[in-house]
Amino acid sequence: MDIVGVEHSLDVAPAVEHVWSNIKTVFNAYYGRRVKGMKGMLGIFGMLSAQGEVNGFHHLGMDDVVNISKVLVHMMEDGCVVDITS
Repeated sequence: MDIVGVEHSLDVAPAVEHVWSNIKTVFNAYYGRRVKGMKGMLGIFGMLSAQGEVNGFHHLGMDDVVNISKVLVHMMEDGCVVDITS
């Protein structure tokens, strides 16, 4: 496909799309815990709402970004180095 003089191939994705960090995996390894998800990580850090729930809606894009970011910042403040897990 040719768009504005640049050739694109839908069959080849950039290498960066094939690597990621699973924060839950890194969390469990760093803290020696076995949490099952976002709620568990936030709970350990005391970041759940007064009702014991995640802030916002679980699996709603921007709410997940905010909650994952809170966990990630806390982990990095504790000295955790986040490596690629894929």
